[in-house]
Amino acid sequence: MIEAFHDSKVWLMAISGTSRDALYVHAGLLTFLIVQIIIRGRMGDKSLWITVFIVAVSGEILDFLYISAHSAQFSYRQSLMDIINTLIWPTILTVAARINLVRR
Repeated sequence: MIEAFHDSKVWLMAISGTSRDALYVHAGLLTFLIVQIIIRGRMGDKSLWITVFIVAVSGEILDFLYISAHSAQFSYRQSLMDIINTLIWPTILTVAARINLVRR
C-alpha cells in the first residue's frame, strides 16, 4: 500500500506535468469537494475541513513510512508544507462560507 501510494503520486506528477506542491493543492481541493458530495455537507461545515486534514496527515504518515523504508532523510519541514498546500483551498472555502462570502 505504501509503495502504491508513492508510485501513484509520482505517476500523477509525470503524466500531468504538475509540480509536487501543485499536486497537493489540487488533491486538497478535490478531496474537499468529494467529501462534501459524499456526506452532503455544507461548504462551511468544519467536518469537511477536518476530513481533509486527516487525509493530509495520513498521506504524510505514508510518505514517512516510505522514506524510512528506503533509508532516506525525512523532511518534517517539507511534510508541513505538504499539509499546508493540501489545506489551502479547503481553508479558504471554509472560512469564506463561514463569513458568508460564498453560498453554502
